[in-house]
Amino acid sequence: MSSLTLSDLCVVIPLLEKELDRIHKDIEQGNQQESDDASELSVVYGATAAKFEQLYKSLWEEGSNYPSYDELINR
Repeated sequence: MSSLTLSDLCVVIPLLEKELDRIHKDIEQGNQQESDDASELSVVYGATAAKFEQLYKSLWEEGSNYPSYDELINR
């Protein structure tokens, strides 16, 4: 299996952030069982997002054609 590239991460990270936002809304709006399920997902998705953030920041260089991590997640 090949390694993830900045291009890959530029696609995956915003999708993951959007899904995390949806999960957090489910936690706030759902019943107790739905909130518990969403909370468990939030932990897993959050850990994955943190790994992708570290990877992106380690691969990204100033002056590249890719946005900074902060720009990427705030699109």
